[in-house]
Amino acid sequence: MRELAAMLVVYSGVAAGHAAGSRVVQARWPIAQRLRPALRALAAAALAAAFALWPQTDSAALVVLGLVMTTAVSASLFVLVAPVWPRVAGATAAVAPVVAAILAAIG
Repeated sequence: MRELAAMLVVYSGVAAGHAAGSRVVQARWPIAQRLRPALRALAAAALAAAFALWPQTDSAALVVLGLVMTTAVSASLFVLVAPVWPRVAGATAAVAPVVAAILAAIG
């Protein structure tokens, strides 16, 4: 369960990184321009939290490989889905940390 929680945290970090660099988000919400450094810091913190959340029974190489693959898949998914269904992409990114916290608490 903790692996899935870490993957969801990575997904929300990718979403924050996408929001920090997206011109569409910046044009739609002017406040996002001022929040760009905070969104980038949130993305970096999410990756660090995912690394810490992964079970310590696995080797560091496996953790890094898993998180790199999760980041690649999440980024591809978010970049493809966000222009078509921006509300769905944003809603799943907002719900992901809550579900990750529940999964981490379960096990």
